[in-house]
Amino acid sequence: MSLSSPTFTLDDDKDTATQDRLNELADDTLHGVLAEGAEIGGALGGSFYRVSWDKEVVPDKPFLTCVHADAALPTFRWGRLVAVTFWTVMKREGQQVWRLLERHELDSQRVGIIQYGLYLGSEANLGRVIPLTDIEQTKPLAEPGMLTNGNEMSTESPGLACVYVPNQRPQRRWRNDPIGYSLGRSTLDGVEHLMDALDETYSSWMRDIRLGKARVFVARSVLDEHGPGKGSTFDADQEVFAPLNLLQARDGGGTGLPIQAEQFKIRYEEHSATADKLTEVILRTAGFSTQTFGMDSSGAKASNLTATEVQAHERRSYMTRDRQIRLFNPQIQAIMEKLLAVDKAMFGSDVTPQRPTVTFTDSVQDSQITLAQTAQALRTAEAASTKTLVQMQHPDWPDDQIEAEVALIADERASSVPDPFGHPPVDPGATDGPAGTVQQ
Repeated sequence: MSLSSPTFTLDDDKDTATQDRLNELADDTLHGVLAEGAEIGGALGGSFYRVSWDKEVVPDKPFLTCVHADAALPTFRWGRLVAVTFWTVMKREGQQVWRLLERHELDSQRVGIIQYGLYLGSEANLGRVIPLTDIEQTKPLAEPGMLTNGNEMSTESPGLACVYVPNQRPQRRWRNDPIGYSLGRSTLDGVEHLMDALDETYSSWMRDIRLGKARVFVARSVLDEHGPGKGSTFDADQEVFAPLNLLQARDGGGTGLPIQAEQFKIRYEEHSATADKLTEVILRTAGFSTQTFGMDSSGAKASNLTATEVQAHERRSYMTRDRQIRLFNPQIQAIMEKLLAVDKAMFGSDVTPQRPTVTFTDSVQDSQITLAQTAQALRTAEAASTKTLVQMQHPDWPDDQIEAEVALIADERASSVPDPFGHPPVDPGATDGPAGTVQQ
């Protein structure tokens, strides 16, 4: 299930420098990487995020990259990631395959380090270690000052430079495996046989469409002969035929038809109902409401539903979303803190690395008219301040814009309050009497 773009805020309101830098790091590219990991993690059971930096590509800041779960060999301890090896196929040439292995772990001071190794092997074998300078793609790693101890790079900051975000837990199939029990569970886990049945249903539907094409059978007597050895043809556009000696029926009791059309029935309703039912069971087993995927069987129009009603209809989907967010939050907090730490160590940024608060906006929001009616009811009941009402009406506004709007509302109210004694407004610049008095 896709997650909405999160916002990152620091608990320390006074550290504006770090917050501003965090806002720069959390750009659209970062949100795209987070969305990619959430999407691929739904199929593979989880995904990895790592802090990367390349001053030739992005010269002013580090960035996040996503590593798919089927290109990683993790090591867990008490269900927590303590090391992982990523591999990337760098080159293929005939039967030879060049792979770059990237090992993330902690040194004795608990500083995150990355070890690199280039291997030459085949599709089935890792092969032997070769120098990083053997292929163009890995030559930058071998430049002076990049690696220490031959193949090691330090992040110069505490903690691993990567995290693992599981899609769902527990992992039911591998619960007794020493590595697998710490991995996440795919959204498709347990519905594979149902998806096979759905595929079979659509295959049968397509076969009915192929067989349902109209076919015309004609007697040999209505064919146009082209002479010995040249065959005969039938003109489907011909409208007038000469009287024919009609063929005898097979039972000999009458005459047969010289031209007969056949078109088999396409079982549309049966296939459609079967496919819809299988889809409903697949979604429910995977933890989603059918309304989330546009299969609202209640007959209510989505445009007439409030956000509360939508959430009630999609309760199962929101429960799944909440579980995923609980697994997502701590890992993203950790990787964003590491991103700040690498930014300070490698780019000299004046920041204080700390874990931000991650907030996900509601995926369904009320319309402006609904929000306005709610705000009016709260104002009448004196149950909310002006600032709270403005925040409710404009949840995407920053604090300074909200404060400015509250000030404008206060000014408008002050200028529109009538004089309780019924006096007309007085021009402050008038000279015929004291300000605020009426001359008799």
